[in-house]
Amino acid sequence: MRFHIIDPHCSVAGGEDFGAVDTREEADKIVAERIANGDEGGCRCGRGYLIQTCEERTKVNIGWTERQERDVAMFATGFLNLNGYRPRDGVKRELTPEEVASHKCYNYQPRRFQEILNDFYDTQYTPLEFTSVEDIDEGQRTETTDLSDL
Repeated sequence: MRFHIIDPHCSVAGGEDFGAVDTREEADKIVAERIANGDEGGCRCGRGYLIQTCEERTKVNIGWTERQERDVAMFATGFLNLNGYRPRDGVKRELTPEEVASHKCYNYQPRRFQEILNDFYDTQYTPLEFTSVEDIDEGQRTETTDLSDL
């Protein structure tokens, strides 16, 4: 059994999962270090981190999938579910062996998903800067029309 470090941020369904470590003590140490470095976790709704077992994390993920299926069915009747989905939400039943086997653990990653996404964006896309009109290729020029006289 591994232990997932979860930031229970309300804008991420089920909380942001930083990955898993092998022991509870190691997870407690990571959470304490994050808090000591000024990252309190959570959001305006509450602060802190959660440590969840693989089984708890799987229940959260399955519960989220089931909720989405219900919400899509209810949307056709005009119902829109705007309630948040917290890390403690999820299925309350026992998991089937197939559901337990479907869980994939990833090793602990200290960086937030948004940071990784921003770094990827920065490496893949570079802003274009033109120093003058002459820098624009002839094929890319567009003429503007003054519509104020119409």
